[in-house]
Amino acid sequence: MKKYIIIILTVIITLNTFSCSNDEIKKEDQLSLNQKFDYTFFEYNKNTFMDMNVLKSIKADKKIKNTAILDYINTLFGEEPVLNEFAYEYFNYNSDEMREKALKDGVFTNIDIQLMDSFVSDIENNTFDIALSNLESNVINLHLSNDDFYKYNAFTNEMKLVNYQTDLFTSTFAKGTYQNKSLSWACAIAVANYTLSTVAVGAGCVPEPAAPLACPLAVGYAVIAYANMLETCTR
Repeated sequence: MKKYIIIILTVIITLNTFSCSNDEIKKEDQLSLNQKFDYTFFEYNKNTFMDMNVLKSIKADKKIKNTAILDYINTLFGEEPVLNEFAYEYFNYNSDEMREKALKDGVFTNIDIQLMDSFVSDIENNTFDIALSNLESNVINLHLSNDDFYKYNAFTNEMKLVNYQTDLFTSTFAKGTYQNKSLSWACAIAVANYTLSTVAVGAGCVPEPAAPLACPLAVGYAVIAYANMLETCTR
């Protein structure tokens, strides 16, 4: 009798487990179907500029200057830092170094690399808006997990912010706020890599920052500063 009870319980547990797993899969599929890019962050922050004259006034060797730049950005959001050591470390890398480190750290996957290359190639061959639209379609068609989708939603918001404030992804800076430079492939891919690496699962911000809504804006400022100091951004 006990033997039959055990068999019945095993069948019930198995069916329940399968049912729960199936429900979770259906739930995840439904969430994937509802994935839609949202640009509330960009719209809210697009006219919030930082003072680039402060950054230009920093005179030091490259590594010390880079640290001072991110220190300044952190001060814009209160006494507690927003950007963390990760954002500081990656700020010192060029594009190739960043990719190698990001792959090693598990921040990037090969899919990320392919999407970044395709995005930058689209910018070069078409326009920023077309490139962004194609990236959105590519991401949605991949049916990524919600965490990975949110990473790219953050990335596209940061790219729109950077381009709006600097016109980095057009022929020249046109807003008159930042240093005039022309876009190069090396600059574009480096900027894209730095942006994606810092927004990946909030990697560039301290855990539970005092002002969590400041994190994406701080990242945006860091990306603008990163592009501004790259020699590759000048043809």
